[in-house]
Amino acid sequence: MPCAASKKNVKNYPPGWCLNDLVADPRFQRFAESDSPADFRLEKDSPARGKGIVLPADWADPLRPKAGRPDIGALPFGADAPTFGRRGRITSIMQR
Repeated sequence: MPCAASKKNVKNYPPGWCLNDLVADPRFQRFAESDSPADFRLEKDSPARGKGIVLPADWADPLRPKAGRPDIGALPFGADAPTFGRRGRITSIMQR
């Protein structure tokens, strides 16, 4: 069975494109199923930990891990939740 949803899409992706896909509950701190705000930081037992792709060293990445593969997602495990200021600009985020 092809990885892509349609035969047309299969032509757009090389063989093995989805070989490393991870389909699982990411185990976020709090997924907003109620009126409380969501917290998309990863739990300790998240399957997304250490499963990211290492970016080239010359790309700016303030949350780059010192060793190993990064986590999948915007916020790695152990990061503080960012705070947002005027116009949605991030005003603080933990540096690794």
